[in-house]
Amino acid sequence: MNTPEIKCTNDYSKFSLLVGNRVVNKSKINKLMEEVTNGLNLFPYCPIVTYKDGDSLKIIDGQHRFTASKDLEEPIYYVVCKKLSLPQIAKLNSNSSNWKSKDYLECFIKVGITDYEDIKSVIKKYRIAYAVACDLLMSGNAKSKGKNLVQFKEGTFKSKYYQENCDLLDEVESVFGRYEFWNHGYLVEAYRQLLEANKFDKDILVKKIKSNTNILDRRTSVKEYLFNIERVYNDRNQNRVSIF
Repeated sequence: MNTPEIKCTNDYSKFSLLVGNRVVNKSKINKLMEEVTNGLNLFPYCPIVTYKDGDSLKIIDGQHRFTASKDLEEPIYYVVCKKLSLPQIAKLNSNSSNWKSKDYLECFIKVGITDYEDIKSVIKKYRIAYAVACDLLMSGNAKSKGKNLVQFKEGTFKSKYYQENCDLLDEVESVFGRYEFWNHGYLVEAYRQLLEANKFDKDILVKKIKSNTNILDRRTSVKEYLFNIERVYNDRNQNRVSIF
C-alpha cells in the first residue's frame, strides 16, 4: 500500500466537516491555537484525513486541527484517502481515546440507527453508565462486563430489552433511590437477580431500608450487593431468610 501524499493548502473552502462526526469542542480548539501561538506547531506532522466528495474534501479525522489552523490562518496539511461511511469511521476509532461513548452515540443517531435512541433515553433518564445501558438493552442483564460496548462502538448494537429494563430501573430507583449509588451497574444486576429468584417481599425490603439506611453501602461486585441486600432484609430477624 502506498503512503498517502501529505498536501498543503491555504484554501479553506476546499474542506467541509462530515455531518454526524464528533461535535467540535471549542475548548480543544482554543488549546491547539494556544500551543501554536506559543511556538509548538505540530500540524505539518499530523495532517488531517479527508476523502474526496465532488468538489469538496470531507474531513474524516482532524476537524479540531482544521478549525484551529483556519482560525489562525495557518496552512492546512492533509491527506486524501478512500471514502468511508460514518459507521466505518466510528469503527476505525473504536480503540482510540479520541472518540468517547457520547461521540459514538450521536454519530449513529445521526445516521439513523434508531436503536441508539433507546440508549440515549435510558442514560438521560437514569444516569447509568454506557456499558450498563448497552448490557441491559442488548442482553437483558448486566453480566457482559462491557462486551456489548464493543458492538455499541461498531454500530451493530441492537436494543432488544428496552421496556423491560426501563421497568427494572424504575423499580430499582423506587427501592434504593435514597442512595446516590442506586444506579450502580452491580446493584442493578443484583436486584434483577433477586427479582428472578423471586424469594423476597419488596415491601419488607423497602421497610428494612427505611428503618436502617446506613446498613446498605456501595459494593464492588454483584455478589457483594446480593449478600448486603440479604443482610438488610434479615436485619433483626430471628431466623435468616435466603433471598437469592
